[in-house]
Amino acid sequence: MEKRVKFQLGQQREFLELALTKSGLKVNELANLVAISPRNFRDWRREKLSMPTSAVNIISKKFAIKTKENIEIM
Repeated sequence: MEKRVKFQLGQQREFLELALTKSGLKVNELANLVAISPRNFRDWRREKLSMPTSAVNIISKKFAIKTKENIEIM
């Protein structure tokens, strides 16, 4: 099972909102980029689910978004 990233409250949503803004993509398109369903992406955005490290890395590199230092890898 892949490791997950635990953001502090509100930071995961902020990270994904920034990705949507910088990319100019819609939720469905960004979900396809990281190979998940749009519903899963929306759950990430609402912080119901934590994100896998691979998805964070893909989004971070593709759109030049730095992650905060105070994230935890589970």
